[in-house]
Amino acid sequence: MSNKIIKIHKYRDDKLHLFLRDDSRYWLCRFFADGRYKVKSTKEEKHRQAKEFAENWYDDLRYKQRHGISIHQKKFEFLANEYIEYQQTLVKNYTRSVKTGTIKKTGKIKGSYRTPRQAKDYEYRINALNHYFHNFDVGTIQTKHIEDYVDERMKSVSMTTVKYDLIALGLVLQFAQRKEYIHSVPQSPKLDVSNTNPRPAFTIDEWHILLKASEDRIKAVADNKRLVWQRQQLHDYMVFSVHTGLRVNEVL
Repeated sequence: MSNKIIKIHKYRDDKLHLFLRDDSRYWLCRFFADGRYKVKSTKEEKHRQAKEFAENWYDDLRYKQRHGISIHQKKFEFLANEYIEYQQTLVKNYTRSVKTGTIKKTGKIKGSYRTPRQAKDYEYRINALNHYFHNFDVGTIQTKHIEDYVDERMKSVSMTTVKYDLIALGLVLQFAQRKEYIHSVPQSPKLDVSNTNPRPAFTIDEWHILLKASEDRIKAVADNKRLVWQRQQLHDYMVFSVHTGLRVNEVL
């Protein structure tokens, strides 16, 4: 397929190019930065409107450069998936090092290692972060956005859970900095979990009373197969949740 440039105009000290290709009716604009071109369609057929669009686009890119934001942005969703894949390398490092005796299974594992359990926990938290940040350009995430995430997340989980979410977010953003997707990592808000009240829990006796009540509910509708099935599902859900120790949103 041909994509030959048939017209080109240069503006802003020849740094901004506005051009037409033979495979499109729209004007395109491009700007060379960080070793490669950034290209965007103006979606305009007339030169005057295309030039106005291109200059506004160029000014926006230059603003980002002045404030240390990479103009070749990656979406958080892309970064999250890349980090989850990177974790598998850390798990392999851990497994190999345990086999060779370089490290022990006991003790705190960090740095270039990740246990399978740690990787699974971080993946869960990164997926939670991805629900909120997936459409953000990584370089545009600021402290105020993280604070908004905290406010939203705390509607459904404890402050302690959110604190661990922010640890995972920090790891992902540090990874982005090492990959040179961003120049700096935004500061996360500090959460004080020392004064939080733990969620109430059943005693063993209360749990047995609840189980007995659930079993009685099933027996009470023995002649109705649909209700028996529904109540048995709830009973199994209760037992599974308690004995696995999973969070509610992990079980659902």
